[in-house]
Amino acid sequence: MGCGASRDEDYDAGGVAPSVAAVQKLMVDLRRARPEHETTAKAAWSLARLAAMDEAHRAAIVDAGALRPLVEVLVLGRPEQEATSKAAWAVARLAAGEEGRKTAIVNAGAVEPLVA
Repeated sequence: MGCGASRDEDYDAGGVAPSVAAVQKLMVDLRRARPEHETTAKAAWSLARLAAMDEAHRAAIVDAGALRPLVEVLVLGRPEQEATSKAAWAVARLAAGEEGRKTAIVNAGAVEPLVA
């Protein structure tokens, strides 16, 4: 199952941070597909939307290990691909707030593909 609007409801029930299992479902979508696939773009966009909500959501996403698959999309994709754009949005939103998360983003290799 791809991730779309109906799946987003599974990840945000009443403003509660998503569970690790919910974020991992999105990560599976990211890892199964290539940057040119629509599923990858939808998964990255779902993570971006969650990351935009609040600190609890951003922490849950990173704690679940979603940063690495997002960076992989950035590295493997081309700027004109929708998945690459959505992954860039997700990483940018994850950078909001905590300094340690910003360091994790840099250490994960996200900067180079974002500025290339």
